[in-house]
Amino acid sequence: MQAKKNNKNLVRNILYSTLGVIMVAALAVGIALIPRNGVPETPGDINNPPPGSEIPVDGGEVEFIMPLEGGAIIKDFSDTALRFNSTLKQWEAHKAIDISAESGTPVLSVLDGTVVKIENTYLLGTTVTVEHADGLKSVYASLNSDVAVSEGQQVKQGDVIGAVSNSAKGELNDGPHLHFEILKDNKKVNPHLYISFSDK
Repeated sequence: MQAKKNNKNLVRNILYSTLGVIMVAALAVGIALIPRNGVPETPGDINNPPPGSEIPVDGGEVEFIMPLEGGAIIKDFSDTALRFNSTLKQWEAHKAIDISAESGTPVLSVLDGTVVKIENTYLLGTTVTVEHADGLKSVYASLNSDVAVSEGQQVKQGDVIGAVSNSAKGELNDGPHLHFEILKDNKKVNPHLYISFSDK
């Protein structure tokens, strides 16, 4: 009888120890996903991106221009480390670069292409998508609703697409800014691969 009781205690102790190890491991993974200081990243000047964001430009023969003049990167691209969205009060991947600028600042096509979509969504506001050669697309969001292009229109590099605003309700606390994305074969990629923001 005593041996049976000892066996039950041994099994219970093993179960508690295993659960403890699992909880500690889960906590460690959760902590690893949060930036070291546990607070939203510090905004960086467009001419001096946040540390670690400098990525060699390897877009090959494709030469993009900046999507707007001046401005400051307020939220950089990230598909692994989480960024804090102060509007939605949550940590999330941010597969774009947010560039603050005065409301009304012209937004330019980074490359020759065709306007394939103009839409207005709650989270990203007025958005224009331009399709380029080699499976590339550029996306310009949080624009003023009065865009300067129409679907199907051919645009040249440097043509005005629209103007900066704060139409992106999902990023409202960030003020007027351009939410800028680049897609390669319909997959969001880091714009730093095509635009050397630190050189502009």
